[in-house]
This record gives sequence, structure tokens and C-alpha cells, in this order.
Amino acid sequence: MFMVVRMSECRMSFCCTPTGVPIASIHSRYECRLAEDDRTNITVPELTVDDLATASIDWGIGQHEKRFKSSAAWADRAEFLSQARLLRPYQPDEEYLPQLQPSLAALLLFGNVAAIERKISFFETVVITEHERIAIRKNVIESVRELCVGENAILRSRLPRCRWTC
Repeated sequence: MFMVVRMSECRMSFCCTPTGVPIASIHSRYECRLAEDDRTNITVPELTVDDLATASIDWGIGQHEKRFKSSAAWADRAEFLSQARLLRPYQPDEEYLPQLQPSLAALLLFGNVAAIERKISFFETVVITEHERIAIRKNVIESVRELCVGENAILRSRLPRCRWTC
């Protein structure tokens, strides 16, 4: 996912697939065209639901409820992830019942630091300003929270002229 902040406009936006997964997009004025194929829909070998950060998932659930003004009652985090199409059924070699395995999108959005280091070690969020380069090696949710959410957010202190609504 790429985010560019132009100082003249000072607007931030994220583009997502219909399932809520951030993807690279092509911006033309106020139109956002999504990429044709979603390569984050694949499963990651040997990745389990335990490799996802529960705090990130809980924050995502809270933001969903806040955004859509609903208190959807998911039985558990796995049901939330399944409904968001972030878990895929797979059948291990010697098993008869299919299990659910997180997709690459789930790892990017909610993966814990150890899983990200193990499976996608090249993944990071980078903020470059005139004076510094900040690299964050966390999932997308935690990166956005660290950059934008709260009074001590990194971008709040670097871009004080922006209006912040996150």
C-alpha cells in the first residue's frame, strides 16, 4: 500500500477492496481505480490464526462497529475474519475436516511482529520527511495507529497544519 501526502492538500486516504483490504491504487483527481487482481487473496503456508495480533483484530472490529454504527455480534475473532474473507479453508494432507488459514491480506493487516518477520521480512511502512526517515515494521493496522491515531501520533507532530479526523 502506498500513501502520498501532498502538502498543498494535506489529505490522507486509503483505498480498499470490497472486503476492506488495503491495496495499491491509481488516483486521478478524485477518482480511485482499484487494481484488477488482488494478490493478497492467497494463503500463506504454515500461517495460523495464532500468528495474528489479537489487539489489532479487536481494534479493527471496534472501528468496523464505529464506522457502520452497528454492534455486529461475531462469536469470536475468527468469525469476524471469515466474514471479512481474510480466512481461507484448506485441508492438510492427512486431515478430513477443512481448517481455516489466514490469507496474505490477513497477515498484512493483522499479523504479529514475529509472523511478519518470518513470512514477509521485507514488509515495512516508511515515512520520509525533509529531516528524517522512519521505518515501522508492524502490520498495517498498528502502523496506521502509530502514524495517525492519538495525540502522540508520528504524523500529527510532523504535519501540524493538517486537520486530523482519525
